[in-house]
Amino acid sequence: MSKKLLLALALIFGITPLMNAQEIETPCGTVGEFAELVTQRLLENKAALRAGKVPEGRAIEYVPIRFHIVGRSDGSGKIQETRVFDQLCALNEDYLPVEIQFYLSVGSDGSLFNYIENTTVFDSPGSAAGKLFMSQAKVNNAVNIFIPNNASTGGGGLGVTLGYYDPQSDWIVIRKANIGAGDVTMPHEMGHFLSLPHPHNGWDQRPYDPDLDGTPAPVISIGGVATENADGSNCETAGDFICDTPADYNGFGQSGCIYNGGALDPLGEPIDPEELLYMGYYLNCPVDNYFFSEDQMDLMTADLYSSNRDYIRPGITPNLTAVTTAPELVSPMSAATVSGYQNVMLDWETIPGADYYFLEVDNLPNFSTANVQKYVITGNSSANLNLQASTTYFWRVTALNAYSSCGGVSSSRSFITDDVAVNVQEITAINTWTAFPNPTTGQSELNINVEANNAFEANVRLLNVGGQMVQDLGIRAFANGSNSFTVNVADLPQGVYTISMTSAAGTSNKRIVVTK
Repeated sequence: MSKKLLLALALIFGITPLMNAQEIETPCGTVGEFAELVTQRLLENKAALRAGKVPEGRAIEYVPIRFHIVGRSDGSGKIQETRVFDQLCALNEDYLPVEIQFYLSVGSDGSLFNYIENTTVFDSPGSAAGKLFMSQAKVNNAVNIFIPNNASTGGGGLGVTLGYYDPQSDWIVIRKANIGAGDVTMPHEMGHFLSLPHPHNGWDQRPYDPDLDGTPAPVISIGGVATENADGSNCETAGDFICDTPADYNGFGQSGCIYNGGALDPLGEPIDPEELLYMGYYLNCPVDNYFFSEDQMDLMTADLYSSNRDYIRPGITPNLTAVTTAPELVSPMSAATVSGYQNVMLDWETIPGADYYFLEVDNLPNFSTANVQKYVITGNSSANLNLQASTTYFWRVTALNAYSSCGGVSSSRSFITDDVAVNVQEITAINTWTAFPNPTTGQSELNINVEANNAFEANVRLLNVGGQMVQDLGIRAFANGSNSFTVNVADLPQGVYTISMTSAAGTSNKRIVVTK
């Protein structure tokens, strides 16, 4: 903030410069100079509202968001993506009354997240070196949210700071411990991003404690901002400058969800803050009860429609289909031993509206090893993986689209690869082939049609989900052109099977689903 602007605010509103935000350790690091810059934007947005510059009758605005998942330089320590999916779902629920919704800004390479492996950013995102690295990772067409281990603005040890908005860099930082559906840090910091100060603005550094001297609060807060009166008589020029948020002198550390600090305003009247405001410091309230006031919502909307927020209003409406269920895993069955270890096929249920499936494969059931494999599968509800021989793997899948990630993660399953390499070269003589009806309801015959561009011979087998042979259909000769034969499936139990054709030139497989 410029010296002239600080002087103007000080003359008009009684604001005096705070200590630098990087010297303060608070639950929210948006204090000091950061808070001053947010206040500047708030006053500009209040003026825009008074001037009628915010469009009326507007529809929901969809805002792109880019999550930067931070780990140490060796790749360890990153938050699990499933928690970020839960956070996006919760954030959209929190901001639905504001008519602002967020969606994943997918990278040009199809990535759902940006991954940073840098110990400095992981431990000290507020340091000069950390900020330099983050500035290189920042994208210019979305809200940037960095998720390191530590959110201390000064770059020190892991402290009480849960997150912060840096208005100079225009990004949000939230430590990984405070990401998830049951935490209000994200909507709080997004409120700062959209120009909201704390209701206890001026008392951000520490609560006012009447026991210090037993007198009413001073007219000017410790942070240099005019102290808001309990009756709201000076609400336009004091506290958070928002008139439908009651006077608040910082409730951090209050037990439960009821303010009992006993603070008196400068007129000697007891204050009665609203504990359930997202922007406050009352952290122990029921998570579903927090809210934004009407004036706060109007001011966030004004900020979104300001010229400096043009870059997050691309006018794009993402796929809005709600993804509310997790996929059912189809094959292989739990604890099954699969054939080979190359080109292992994993199949799961298709979820309507899902554009992406996030697949995790690991050697431990909590998916926490350094070697966990992660895949973004676009459209298809299957994956073909090359794995290690004679190894136990666990896998799970999350279905989502860029806007909706509310279905949660599937249950996990295990499977074991064997130590025999399977010939996975496709039979080049096959142009196309089909199996119908598929799924089949257990009809007596399954019809197979093979279109070949050259004559060839292949051994045809019916396999179960574990790769064991159910039927050996023998060696068949296929002529150039159209070829047909049938497979008896009348006595097969419900489940997933594979028609496998193996020749000297390779193997071609087709998945079959039998229902009853």
